[in-house]
Amino acid sequence: MASIDHDDKPGMAPPRVSVLVPTFNGAGLVGETLRSILDQGLPDIEVVVVDDGSTDDTPEKVLAIGDDRIRLLRTPRRLGPPGARNFGFAQCRGRYIAPVDQDDILLPYRLARQVACLDVHADTVLVATATQRLVGEARVASPEPVRTSPGFLRWALLLGNPLVWSSVLIRKSALDALGVFNREDRLYAEDFDLYHRLTSVGSVARIDDVLTLYRRHEAGASHVNNATMRINASRVLQDAYAPILRAGAARSAQVMTRYVSEGLPIPDIRTLRLIAAVVQAMTQFVKKNIGVDEVARGLIITERAALMQRLVRAAIRSGTISALVLHREGLLQLAGLESGAVLSNSVVGMVRRTQKRGKAEDSPLLVATAEG
Repeated sequence: MASIDHDDKPGMAPPRVSVLVPTFNGAGLVGETLRSILDQGLPDIEVVVVDDGSTDDTPEKVLAIGDDRIRLLRTPRRLGPPGARNFGFAQCRGRYIAPVDQDDILLPYRLARQVACLDVHADTVLVATATQRLVGEARVASPEPVRTSPGFLRWALLLGNPLVWSSVLIRKSALDALGVFNREDRLYAEDFDLYHRLTSVGSVARIDDVLTLYRRHEAGASHVNNATMRINASRVLQDAYAPILRAGAARSAQVMTRYVSEGLPIPDIRTLRLIAAVVQAMTQFVKKNIGVDEVARGLIITERAALMQRLVRAAIRSGTISALVLHREGLLQLAGLESGAVLSNSVVGMVRRTQKRGKAEDSPLLVATAEG
């Protein structure tokens, strides 16, 4: 049966993988998560479940699974997500650590493939997987790049968070070298912060097959605590930008978090110019100081164009920036768009802007439409 934490038996080899699952009032879903972990087909695995003061029957649900690979720990008081992870991490004995949220799902053989990757690539400290979202019972595509490479991920981390927390497997020796697993002053962005800190130790990679499902629901921590997450994600980027952008680091980080990571419509042309400049600066930084191979270079070019297209189209459709202004600034061309390609978005933007003003004034979008 699953049990409260116990000491290793004399001569017992440590497990290859420690899966760390913090839980709080997770009785409804944690069982499915744990079964997906136990069914991975890895014999040398431990599942460290940290109950962070649940007021429901979560501990009983965990113990009822009846598997000796589960170690149930209970925090002395309510610690919150980062504190609960740090509490559990201190007890993890595996060579590799897989942090998994209490309501996410590991697909078959995921851990075995990640272990094989880290075993072969000694300079890789973290390997993630591609993911899909679980919305109810439906699987929905995640807003992640379809293809990646280590060089590409190093670039992508400077623009936002391209990795899903429950999908990663991390080399424990790299975590030990950092000194702190989750920094509690980066609440709800502690994963993003950890990825950045790990790049100082080694390389970050991803298996581009969907091997993890993560739930998106109204009660999710990232949804409920969006404002805190935005502030702390901005702090992570500010730290990364400081040696590159110096005095402009704080403002650039705030803009990138709000309009690139969160996808809010860009309010004006000045903001769009700033984003384009930051993307250019990060691209040059990675090429000059880290180096990228041909695969990474191609992926960066593709994703950079796709990003600018998303931003430009969203701005036009929301009515915050006219296609005429974008054309005049050369930003349509930067995004790989021509006037005719944004016709439908221009019309939508014109209607929305007219509705906001409450009267049908002549709009620059009409000019752009005519030119297209």
